[in-house]
Amino acid sequence: MAEHHLEISKLELSNNDYRKFVNSPVLNSYNQLDYANSKPLEYLTTMTLLALQPGDKILDAAGGEDAEYIKALMAVADVKFTA
Repeated sequence: MAEHHLEISKLELSNNDYRKFVNSPVLNSYNQLDYANSKPLEYLTTMTLLALQPGDKILDAAGGEDAEYIKALMAVADVKFTA
């Protein structure tokens, strides 16, 4: 039987990271909440894990070009990419 090795690393997102993310005009409605809503937290987590680079392409198959996720990433990403 083949052995499989799994690398586990810790992803840390602070409350400040979250608040900075939801301050974008696209996600500002979530900023009114006094708790971390799961949707922007999901967006921030995936954006962090993706580590977007210039020229990267993003596809949100369920939402298309007008998806909140794509708009949020484009509003806060430090790089320009194609949606």
